[in-house]
Amino acid sequence: MLTVLRSFASGLRRPWPLRIEAGGQHYTFEDERDFERFLRDRIDLPSEVIERLASLDGHGVARELRHTRRSHKNAVDIMVRAMETRTRLRYLWGILDADKVPDEHDWPAILFAVGSADRVSEPALRLTVTNYIHYLESRREILESLSREFRSSGGRPALSQRPVVPDAMRSADAAPSSMRFTTRRNQLYARLPRRRAVNLDLNRHPSTILYLARNPFVLKLEEGRALLQQQDGVTYNLKPGHNMVGRSSNCEICIDSGHSDISRQHLLIEMTVEHHLRLTDISSRGTYLPPDLLDRMDTGTKSNRVH
Repeated sequence: MLTVLRSFASGLRRPWPLRIEAGGQHYTFEDERDFERFLRDRIDLPSEVIERLASLDGHGVARELRHTRRSHKNAVDIMVRAMETRTRLRYLWGILDADKVPDEHDWPAILFAVGSADRVSEPALRLTVTNYIHYLESRREILESLSREFRSSGGRPALSQRPVVPDAMRSADAAPSSMRFTTRRNQLYARLPRRRAVNLDLNRHPSTILYLARNPFVLKLEEGRALLQQQDGVTYNLKPGHNMVGRSSNCEICIDSGHSDISRQHLLIEMTVEHHLRLTDISSRGTYLPPDLLDRMDTGTKSNRVH
């Protein structure tokens, strides 16, 4: 009889729909899949956050990286403890260290709202922590890349005085054929300086080949439209404002996941209505343009210009 009563009481407290308030908005999730989509959209960093982090000095990057690593370790430890001791996450939620959680994608509000909800289920709590960990990993990856750049430049922001040509593009003997960039003609391409905007005027360069890692694309102006075209002919429209290019589903231009060497967030393309582009490489494998364009950029300012 007691078992029947508990089952009946559990049925009265159904975990779905789940209702939370985050960032001043009220959300209702009809099922676990709906809630998971909401959380997955908050894993990758928005382009404006990446720009803010890239503008920090070495001390600022180190501070953000330290806080992110601490938050990540705390969240992972909670998940491991829950699995090893079979303790419900609801009872461990109080030791989730949210003091240094970045106010991005409303994560502090989401963690508080989910932890405070009366009817939240254990699967919903696991989904929340898991996607929060993925978000922290994405943030840590960006910050670690910035930290490496500061260390390699002796603590100074990296200023590319000349185009950087990777070893694999210098000669046929630089690497085994399976590791080369692609073909010899790619020796005519140089890597964009990382996390520094390079301006390109499509009105003066209506068709420009660029490479995302090993993958050729064409930036072109056609019938008044700015386009990014893959080698197989797949074409993406560039809209005014921010266009994040990468494999992540959150990117405005989502590249097929088969291009595994393209980063989840690879290249930020910002376009004005006059078809002027600002290209910012934020990848680990690089973005490449003809070096004659990079040779003419203004290296004395943060926004490098290609005339």
